[in-house]
Amino acid sequence: MLDFFYKWRRVWLVLAVLTGLYILGKATGLHREIDAMWLKDHVGQAGFAGYLLFVVMFCAGLLVQVPGLVFVIAANYLWGDVAGFLAGYSAALVALTLHFWLVRTLGGAPLKQLRWQWARHLLESLETHPWLSLLLIRLLLYMSPPANVALALSGMSYRTFILGSAAGIVPVTVFLNVAVHVVPGG
Repeated sequence: MLDFFYKWRRVWLVLAVLTGLYILGKATGLHREIDAMWLKDHVGQAGFAGYLLFVVMFCAGLLVQVPGLVFVIAANYLWGDVAGFLAGYSAALVALTLHFWLVRTLGGAPLKQLRWQWARHLLESLETHPWLSLLLIRLLLYMSPPANVALALSGMSYRTFILGSAAGIVPVTVFLNVAVHVVPGG
């Protein structure tokens, strides 16, 4: 039994850190406070420094499990259609990459060693068709932190993750930027 915990100690470390960050987000009220209008009120008045603050807030938000779509929608409110898309998209890539890097640094790539047949079957698609798999994950789960954790622990290369995520988040990001104008009150 102790061997199981020792063998997976880096995964336990990742779970402990991410759980701690989630609890921190709940305890500080970030989950309640941060929404598109809050970001518009606090970031919009800071000029170019506002974009840098937006990127930092996006990264922190993703780490404490604030949904990434909140930031993408806020970018449209802050900077308009084209600039908002570019700001939300670029900040999303930075946040996703930071999240991936943190999990990979702490946890390594232990999922490559799984022996369970059902788990190996799921991970084989990441190895045989990484681009298609990542595109589907991004289309279905967009910027889901648990999906990022699984991708980081799977052993997927940084290059594949960054390029696949860059392509995969475009459709949903475009959809969110259009939906802001279609949804009543947007």
